[in-house]
Amino acid sequence: MRTFVRWISVLAIATVGLIGTPAKSDPVSPVVKEMLTSTLENYIQPSYQNLDGATKRFNETANQLCENPNLQSLESARSDFRSLVFGWSQVEWLRVGPILEKNRLERILFYPDRKSTGLRQVQRALASEEPSVLEVETLSRKSVAMQGLGAVDYLLSGTGNEVLAEVPQSYRCRYLVAIAGNLQAISSEMSSQWKSDQPITAEWLHPNKDNLVFRDDLEAKNFLIGTLIHGLEAIKDVRFGAFLRESAERDRPKSAIFWRSALTLHTIAGNLVGLRDFYEASLLYDLLPEDRAYLHDEVSFEMKNLITVANSLDKPISELLQENAIRERLAFLQLSVGFLIAKLDGLFANAAGLAAGFSFGDGD
Repeated sequence: MRTFVRWISVLAIATVGLIGTPAKSDPVSPVVKEMLTSTLENYIQPSYQNLDGATKRFNETANQLCENPNLQSLESARSDFRSLVFGWSQVEWLRVGPILEKNRLERILFYPDRKSTGLRQVQRALASEEPSVLEVETLSRKSVAMQGLGAVDYLLSGTGNEVLAEVPQSYRCRYLVAIAGNLQAISSEMSSQWKSDQPITAEWLHPNKDNLVFRDDLEAKNFLIGTLIHGLEAIKDVRFGAFLRESAERDRPKSAIFWRSALTLHTIAGNLVGLRDFYEASLLYDLLPEDRAYLHDEVSFEMKNLITVANSLDKPISELLQENAIRERLAFLQLSVGFLIAKLDGLFANAAGLAAGFSFGDGD
């Protein structure tokens, strides 16, 4: 976890893997301008718009569930939560801009929660029917662990969730509605701030010595490759590492993200899809020399295979870990993510004249 936190700190100051001494006032090159523009228009903006749409749909469904509780309404809410989780997963590893402000990152998803702090807080609120969590304004000022996707996972699928299909306007459902409204407010803020006329987009597109995001072309290019590599590192070490251990006897299925809603591999698939889309939009492969252009095909092929395997394992994590053959597929998937990281951090980055310069894998 130390390395994961360290990565967030590094990205927060927008300095990933610097190589050499950055130029003080070099204008952005046409190549980098095209890369940053493509990433913005083909990945960042549509991803946040998609997330905003998913939160709005979930908010509507949650309200409908409270007004008309039944099994069908509950399943609709769970289905829209599934879509919301996927939407968030696709943009989760882009750590720059508004997501780093106002604790938005942690307010959307507080994970890993090794000491079950969030679970205990949510359970206490349910037991005491604490009124302050039923309003978006007051909920947004509470612990980040009480107001995001992790809390929704418990409310929809944790102990006592049957009340959602039985009692109109139950406390549990009103708490769910407050979280849904909070998530919609956060996602709308982020989507709006990434519009083309906002300050963050100007900083994103125009590296310069006074820019808080990128000081020069080199920082911009290294941020792109660093985001890709560190996102994959987080999938391998934080997502898989939470539940998959050296032996089956030591596996921890209840430490897996979204295990109650059976969305563990669904969110990993979303992470991989998002990173694949980020890679394609970033045009990083255009930096490869002609004699190394084949690396782009290899990376694209491997990412496609990772997504296919993750989608094929979209079942409750406890079931997956119980079958030895399927558990071996999970282990191979984790290992394959590691192989892709090594290729990107080594062959690809070196061929493109880049380096991530920072790795979770070094044990620091």
